[in-house]
Amino acid sequence: MMWGYVRLELTRSMRDGGYVIFAIVMPVVMYLVFTNLGLAPGDRHDAAIYTMVSMAAYGALGGAFNNGSGIAEDRAAGWLRQLRLTPLTPAQVVAGKVVTGAVAVVPSIAAVLLAGVLVNHVTLPRSGGWRSSRSCGRAPCPSPCSVSATATACRVSRRRWPTSRPC
Repeated sequence: MMWGYVRLELTRSMRDGGYVIFAIVMPVVMYLVFTNLGLAPGDRHDAAIYTMVSMAAYGALGGAFNNGSGIAEDRAAGWLRQLRLTPLTPAQVVAGKVVTGAVAVVPSIAAVLLAGVLVNHVTLPRSGGWRSSRSCGRAPCPSPCSVSATATACRVSRRRWPTSRPC
């Protein structure tokens, strides 16, 4: 049941014009403007790499904030009240929002990286790789932020749904 809710939330996100413009289109346009008009300082290839990573992070944060503000909008519109009529538990709703937030950042990152590869022919160095900086054996170490966010989500999911809206 939760996966149907996640699919619904992802569909709602993709239909949201603000999400598409500010989290997907705007980072790509900003990346192309900064790199092709020579606004980024330094060597053209290095500037394209740094700007690509920066704009991918910008788009990911925009997508994440869009998902986070959606909870307040859902409460104001009465959507969370409607969800209480479904067999979803509060923990499943929170988990669905977390999964939606994690998946919603992928299109913005992928769009910027794709623009970097196709337009500016950006290649990242292979030496060291992503595992050289933070690895525990074969799997990447969890960052303190991800552990804290998971603990907060678990703490919030144990709360009961409010029975009435505060004035």
